[in-house]
Amino acid sequence: DSFLLNRCKKWVENCRRADLEDKTADQLNKHYRLCAQHFETSMIRRSSPYRTVLRENAVPTIFDLTSHLNNPHSRHRKRIKELSEDEINSMKQRKLDETAEQEQANLETNERNIQVLEEERIKEVSPLTQEEKENREYLRSLFEILILMGKQNIPLNGHSMEVPEGVFTPDNFQALLEYRINAGDEVLRRRFEMTAVNLEYCSKTQQKQMLEICESCIREEMLREIRDSNFFSLVTDNVVDIADVEHLPVFVRFLDESNNLRE
Repeated sequence: DSFLLNRCKKWVENCRRADLEDKTADQLNKHYRLCAQHFETSMIRRSSPYRTVLRENAVPTIFDLTSHLNNPHSRHRKRIKELSEDEINSMKQRKLDETAEQEQANLETNERNIQVLEEERIKEVSPLTQEEKENREYLRSLFEILILMGKQNIPLNGHSMEVPEGVFTPDNFQALLEYRINAGDEVLRRRFEMTAVNLEYCSKTQQKQMLEICESCIREEMLREIRDSNFFSLVTDNVVDIADVEHLPVFVRFLDESNNLRE
């Protein structure tokens, strides 16, 4: 209000602080303090032996403006110059420019450090051998098939009817793998070209291990998105029995990075 504003102006004027004249009452109250020795005794109202409270109309009036004359260390100090508005604006602009230059220098330093670390990491990582490259491409092909089947809700096994004894009928995963070989996947062809026709290219154990890897990746990615979201909720249901093992179903709902509702 006007009373508080006028009192702040009076305090700044009595303290001879021209550099604070453009400050608001809120800024002065938050960032600046004045010692109680600058106030008359009548301006001070003590609420307790450990706390000093000023009266509402308190104004600082006690200032020793000649103390520096008796101090040999400060006798020859220059008087503080009252800055004009242009000088204050110039100082502010200079400080902003220095801050911007410092931030730019820090950014460039961080970029150089990141580049150096990346170069060191690349040097430390030994190049893959030909066998390792082929294994990586082979696993990529298998996982692409597995992911496709998951997106299309295709089971890995594929035969609900009994298959005659002695007849080899590939499951869905095997059939898609053979289809991919026939479509020109050279990595898979080189891997299985010497394999018997009635032999599984990828055993049930291998398929189970691949499913566990996919499950772990999906869980970690989902947990990361939930941790990064601002809001999420959990809902549980009754325990269900799957393959003689009890499972507790947990449903999660959250907002992703684009503020889209995910379940």
